[in-house]
Amino acid sequence: MFKKLFKPKWQSAKPQVRIQALQTLDINDQNDFHVIELMAKGDVERDVRLAAMKRIPQKDKLITLIRQEKDNAVRFSAIEHLVATLGQHQAGIDPVVQDMVSDLDTHALIGIVEQTQNVELGSHAIGQLDDESILENYAVKLPLAQLRQVAAHKLSSEDVLERVIKASKGKDKRIWRICKDKLNALREEQDQEASIEQQINELCHGMETLSRLPHDNLYAPKLEHLQKQWQRLQHHADNEAVQRFNRAYSLCKAVLDDINNEQDRLAEETQRRREALQERMAACEQLEAAVKQLSSIAVVDPKDIPALQALLNTQKIRWDEASSVVEPAADERKRFSRIHNLLQRALDAVRKLGEHDAKIRAAAKDILDLQDATMAVLEQKHKSLQKALGDLVWPEELAWPESLKLQQQALAHYERLRTKAKALEQEAIDNIRHRFTELNNEIELGHLKPANRLLKEANQLVKHLPVKIASNYQKQLRELTAKVNELRDWQGFVATPKKEDLCVEMEALQNADLDPQALASKIRRLQDEWRKLGEADKGRNKASWDRFSSAADKAYEPCRGYFDELSETRQRNLEKRQQICSQLSTYLDQYDWDNADWPAVNEVYETAKNEWRMYSPVERKEGKKAQEEFNDLLNKLSDKLQQEFERNKKQREGLIEQVNGLVEDENLSNAIDQTKELQRRWKQTGMVARRDDARLWKRFRSGCDQVFARRDKEREVAQQERQQNLVHGEHICEQIEQLAESHVENVQEVETELRQLKSRFGELGAFPRDQQEQINKSFKNVCEQVKQVLDRAYKAEREQRFSTLWGAIDLCDQIERQRLGDSASEALTTQIEEQWQQLSANLPVDAELPLKQRYQRIQDGFDAEQVSPSALQDNADQLRDLCIRLEIAAGVDTPAQDQQRRMELQVDRLADGLSQRSENTSVTGLVEQLQMEWCSVGPVASPERQQYTQRFKSALAKV
Repeated sequence: MFKKLFKPKWQSAKPQVRIQALQTLDINDQNDFHVIELMAKGDVERDVRLAAMKRIPQKDKLITLIRQEKDNAVRFSAIEHLVATLGQHQAGIDPVVQDMVSDLDTHALIGIVEQTQNVELGSHAIGQLDDESILENYAVKLPLAQLRQVAAHKLSSEDVLERVIKASKGKDKRIWRICKDKLNALREEQDQEASIEQQINELCHGMETLSRLPHDNLYAPKLEHLQKQWQRLQHHADNEAVQRFNRAYSLCKAVLDDINNEQDRLAEETQRRREALQERMAACEQLEAAVKQLSSIAVVDPKDIPALQALLNTQKIRWDEASSVVEPAADERKRFSRIHNLLQRALDAVRKLGEHDAKIRAAAKDILDLQDATMAVLEQKHKSLQKALGDLVWPEELAWPESLKLQQQALAHYERLRTKAKALEQEAIDNIRHRFTELNNEIELGHLKPANRLLKEANQLVKHLPVKIASNYQKQLRELTAKVNELRDWQGFVATPKKEDLCVEMEALQNADLDPQALASKIRRLQDEWRKLGEADKGRNKASWDRFSSAADKAYEPCRGYFDELSETRQRNLEKRQQICSQLSTYLDQYDWDNADWPAVNEVYETAKNEWRMYSPVERKEGKKAQEEFNDLLNKLSDKLQQEFERNKKQREGLIEQVNGLVEDENLSNAIDQTKELQRRWKQTGMVARRDDARLWKRFRSGCDQVFARRDKEREVAQQERQQNLVHGEHICEQIEQLAESHVENVQEVETELRQLKSRFGELGAFPRDQQEQINKSFKNVCEQVKQVLDRAYKAEREQRFSTLWGAIDLCDQIERQRLGDSASEALTTQIEEQWQQLSANLPVDAELPLKQRYQRIQDGFDAEQVSPSALQDNADQLRDLCIRLEIAAGVDTPAQDQQRRMELQVDRLADGLSQRSENTSVTGLVEQLQMEWCSVGPVASPERQQYTQRFKSALAKV
């Protein structure tokens, strides 16, 4: 016995005590350290073994223990401890630890990766995993970024890489880039494996290229080499490729025939046909290259539309001229028509996107910014989005622009919000009145607890009602809240004397001559009354409770024998209830639910509940299990009934919506006929839940009554309202007309007043039918008049500012000419400074900075010796390019000496400009931008400056 009392704590039977004892052992003491080793090797509890291992500082012993350990969780935790210990003295992971991790199974490796905070250990563990599904999950969800990157580097499957790219886009840029690079490398590797189709395409292209080259000594060997390659691959080629190769081969063969036979006339004709075919093929290739480049960029720059359109028109002319020489084959015509139409559709789509982009983004953002919204707000936002989109159809060949992606996200968000708003709104409307009725009843009965619960539920339901409907219930809810508070105060006031009375009544029952059931009932009644009082007076009188509890125990003594006999009855009832569960389970499993007789099913449901109540009471403990089983079976049966009830409920709600829609139907006769038809269909609908039956019928009957109750008086009121709206509408039209006739001094004020008048007109209701068209037409006409006045005012203001801009440009030109000629004077400089101050006060906003910078460079000083001829020529070339770009935008001819440069600019914009994103710019915006660029160009020799200025202004006049 004494031996047990003095047994060391590290030998305790309790694991927690052994762990605590480990912390007190001295690792420097040989005996204590021996105990720690023994516990690390052989303790039955893994937590104790792990705690012992963590006390061992020697690396070699700890490694030996880890290798001997069979539990993967302990091994993992010990390895983590070892890595942390080694990490204090060296970088990386010890090779021995690496070997141990390599020996772990997949389950243990997963545990290390998901739990460790050591990057080197986690990285090494991931390196041992090969399951792509596990690595995919780690690349997306691991908390440590370094481990996610290691997992991403291990991925190799194309499908997995694509899913990780999609999951990490916008969330983890580094993972997205790693997977993107690996996917690109994988696809590049696949592309490097030359497919037969690619070889055939290259072979056709090589033959077509050869067909355009002039004849030389190597022409025939090249043709023979290509022909041999074709013979090896031609059985893989489709008809279009065969025709394409044969056509080019025929051209090459014709060249050889012409040379060999020396038939000058045939050679000339062949050459003409050859050149025509070459022109057609070149036109196709040029357009195909443009489409390929379009499909490879993120967003098409609207600034490049004129260049693309010019390219499209040029290649069309080129094709038509070549086709006039020789009729193209059907497949040639099909090829050109397809690519020409595709490019034209792409240009049209980009133009429309430029017009709608801002509106689409704004409308989509309005929807995405919503968290919760009413049905009215959602429908308004949805209409705005559809209106912003217009008739835009985006080609499949082009990359999907951000604004359209945003539009799709907005539509999905709209559907989610709409479903949620509709459900909450309908549910709140259906339940709020029922809650108010129950709350009034509970208050009248003095039931505080259920009244509190119902009051809380009512407050929640009001939040989901539409504003107009919710306002009707706010006052009633405040009144009910006051009543509940009053009930709570009153019950607390009367509780104490009532408890004293209950104690007296309970003590009187100790010697009462009553049968056990009646006595137990009275005791329970008094206990229930005590509990009810306790809700209002929680535990403020313990002595009263002790007195009441003691009296209840003594009064209950005569009942104990009676309830022993009642136990046998409860056992029989339990067996009956178990039989009911068995029968109900068999019914659920064997019934043909696809052809169910739902009234009969409902009857089974009600009968089961009634019979269950018949077999009561039962023993609480045994009966609880049977009750849970019965509740589960009954819930399954109820779920099937509820599904049927919900289907029928939706049908009835649909009929209610239809009859409510007929309330405002202008055709009263038609509305009455349709209402009668809806009543017939109502009778044919199936069962619904009892709680919904009367409520749905009341709503349906209300709609029917409104349809039948509409009479001439309502029509007369409506007609009076329309007439009043007409008077207000005519007055608003007169006010708008006065705006159109007045002199516009402040454009913004006129715009604001016009918007207000339009808003007031839009808020008016319906007009008399015979005058509705006339008033709308008048409103549209006067609004158009004001718009024309505003357009003229804006145009005049813009023209004035650009006129001032050219005055400032001319002033800078004048100063530069003086500097280059070294003819400036102090008086002239002062005069120029005064002119500059006047002009710079009214420049276009975008031109202020570049023009002022140019003027400042002039003011800083330069002369002819400081400006090199090459700089003057560069500036002159800039002016020439600006002239050509304006002529392209204006659609006017360029002088013959600059035609080649015009084509180069078009091709450069196609090759370089399409891959760069920029803001959408209209033709007017492009012209203004060119003027902004013009004003910033530095000194140019006087004759060239005058020539290009005159040419630029001439093109401006034609825009």
